[in-house]
Amino acid sequence: MTKNNFMWAQGKDANLMEPLKELSENGWRIRDIPKASNMNWIFKQISDEFAALRKDLQSQTTELHQKLSEQSQAIQEHKETINTLKTELGSLSEKHIKLKTYTKNHLIKAFRRDEYNNGISMQICQMLKDLEANIRAYHPNFPEFPWPVKGQMEVEAEDESVEINSHD
Repeated sequence: MTKNNFMWAQGKDANLMEPLKELSENGWRIRDIPKASNMNWIFKQISDEFAALRKDLQSQTTELHQKLSEQSQAIQEHKETINTLKTELGSLSEKHIKLKTYTKNHLIKAFRRDEYNNGISMQICQMLKDLEANIRAYHPNFPEFPWPVKGQMEVEAEDESVEINSHD
């Protein structure tokens, strides 16, 4: 048994016996001596639940990493689009006002898509942070992960906004 992998009475010959219904409902009384088989059954139930929680968390973590990877790729594509549009916007002359307006509108749309993708990522991170807190209530030694906070993403988005506006 390791600190992060609590398993109890998993062997074929484990001494397990579910407590009687009355004992399960009322618990032990003062001076009662719990049977080893009952205690083993209780600990096995707890360890099985931890294993299920670990498996669920691992599945959700894998899904999160996949979604974050997709979001990261989409964000990178949007940033490349924004940089390309900035370059094109800066090179236009006054004769091309209609074209400049058209390009600027697409730049704004790309920036809004980038903000939308950041919002989705923040929601996923918040959901995982909440799930992590719930798990920690049952397993205090569960590690804490550094989920991005909303304020950091907003500051980055505002910095990009300033850069976009400074090239008009």
